[in-house]
Amino acid sequence: PYAVPCAPVGSPRVPCGSPVPARPLAPTARLAGMNGMDVTIGTTPAVLLADRALWLPTHGALVVADVHLGKSATFRAHHIPVPGGTTASDLARLDALLAHTGAASLVVLGDLLHARAGVNAALVAQLEAWRATHAALKIVLVRGNHD
Repeated sequence: PYAVPCAPVGSPRVPCGSPVPARPLAPTARLAGMNGMDVTIGTTPAVLLADRALWLPTHGALVVADVHLGKSATFRAHHIPVPGGTTASDLARLDALLAHTGAASLVVLGDLLHARAGVNAALVAQLEAWRATHAALKIVLVRGNHD
């Protein structure tokens, strides 16, 4: 087991030093067929993945940042001609990362969505369908300047 680090006052986390049961180490994502670099952050083993993600095998957590779903729709809403399909490819990238790592949780470090102008019925439908296929996945969103 390891101890939970201290959280800022008012944080909804468990008290400092509370024991958390250790999880068996999962194989690194690199060994599961993904390109990555094994690193250690403090004492925590991690894998920097080429597909713009961080895998924390001891926590079962996949960490991504700046996904910006709906970005091309936002541009089109402002009459900037860009191709569509970026949300589908971004969600497919997350699907592949989750499948390869077997992550129990997804941590999004800001900017899941690009802008309100890009949030339309099609984006909402894609997100709902994606979430339904990952219903057991715990998702933590750290709000960014676009969220």
